[in-house]
Amino acid sequence: MSRTEKSLSNFKYSFLFFLLTLVLNFYSRKIFLDELGIELLGVNTAVYNIINFLNVVEMGIAVSVSYALYKPLIDKDEKSINEIISIFGRFYRIIAKIIIVVAIIILFLLPMIFRGNENNIYYAYFGFVIIGISTIIGYLYSFKHIIISADQKNYIVTQINSVCKVIKIILQICGLLYLPYYKYEVWLLLELLFSVISIFWLNKTADRLYPFLKVNLIEAKNYGEKYPYIITKIKQLFFHKISAFVLSQSIPLILLYIANVELVGVFSNYQMIIMGITALLGTVFSGMVASVGNLIHDTKNALNVYWEILLIEFILVSSMCFIFYFYANFFIDIWIGEQYRLDEWSFILLTLYLFFNLIRQSDIFLSAYGLFGDIGAPIIELILNLGCSVILGKRYGLPGILAGMNISLFLVVFLWKPFYLFRKGFRASFMSYIIKMISLISLSIISAYAIYSIGSIKFNYFTNQYIDLILSTIFNYGGFVILQFVVYVLFFEEFKSLIYRIKNILKK
Repeated sequence: MSRTEKSLSNFKYSFLFFLLTLVLNFYSRKIFLDELGIELLGVNTAVYNIINFLNVVEMGIAVSVSYALYKPLIDKDEKSINEIISIFGRFYRIIAKIIIVVAIIILFLLPMIFRGNENNIYYAYFGFVIIGISTIIGYLYSFKHIIISADQKNYIVTQINSVCKVIKIILQICGLLYLPYYKYEVWLLLELLFSVISIFWLNKTADRLYPFLKVNLIEAKNYGEKYPYIITKIKQLFFHKISAFVLSQSIPLILLYIANVELVGVFSNYQMIIMGITALLGTVFSGMVASVGNLIHDTKNALNVYWEILLIEFILVSSMCFIFYFYANFFIDIWIGEQYRLDEWSFILLTLYLFFNLIRQSDIFLSAYGLFGDIGAPIIELILNLGCSVILGKRYGLPGILAGMNISLFLVVFLWKPFYLFRKGFRASFMSYIIKMISLISLSIISAYAIYSIGSIKFNYFTNQYIDLILSTIFNYGGFVILQFVVYVLFFEEFKSLIYRIKNILKK
């Protein structure tokens, strides 16, 4: 299979499983709210974010190892593959031990973190322990499957994780609806159970696909000297990972500090929508990381591919933001009730946050090139992120927190990372990126205004609000995408070239 064919295969499986799990996730969230309430949802969200903060210890090891695996996989160097995977497994065992120690310390701090929510402290403890155990087991045993992703077979990982997730969610819904007691406890125990199942399933799959794979965790400590660049990349990625985790996990915790668990719960509903969108696009483009990694090692055509990926990404991102802005609140109303809506300013800033958070095509190429040496950038992003969010959050609440996030995203993700990529990777003019982005943003705004001006198509022919919402979304999304597609074909040669290649692949 060619790189394009493998990326399309990754997308096909990702999209199908995404739709299935998306519907189940939203239905289970509604049942969770109906059965357990907004306060417990807020506690659950905060606990997950605390655990996710512990994952910063991972320090980008997976990305570094994936980068190190590209060339051995191309060369079919089984010895090097085994040694690199062994190093990966050893690092993950060390991380598991660190997380155990830090988690024990946090256990003693939970009453202070959840001050004012003493009625829910039992659930905070139980949730933290169960989710923590699940995380630790993941680090102890979940390392073999990285070879599957690095070998451009991420759709297999998606399939396994999605099957486990679907069965888990169905059982969780049944537990909430039919169990008289211990509903939250069963909910969490199912999370742990299926996390373990997916880990061992992935490991067995890796063993079957790569029968030569022999991990030696004891000898792994002697392999480090042979692959010093892995350690170098990990050190560089450490700061990037800290910044990324703070950005993705800090809003609920800052809200918990400034406001209360109820607002954390309300925000988490919007966060769930954003995570769904981000997960879809992230899975689609993660299938391209290995493609780009191989591309960089065997061709000089990387810049042309960058423009093609940028155009695809911009159509998807701009259309997602368009639909999010016009339909997210309506969806919240019919999903869980208008009492769970955010205020207007928070919603506008959240849409902008979604846009900046999704425009990450440069990350794909930075990972593939192994360009993580700009450790000053994530440090500045971290300071801007926390500083602006806390200061503005205390004064303006959630809108202030989101404004702080957007400031750091704009300066670092939108401007600095592309600049660094063009300077160190492509060795091309950064102004070409600026001109292209201005063109894309301008055309997207014009397209959005055109669709909005002719009137947002709404269906009111059915008694079921969900059907009305789905049809309205499909028609308006379709109209926006078609308009964008036509504009891109007219204005961008790279897009026409990409469409031609995809057309030839589909004819096979």
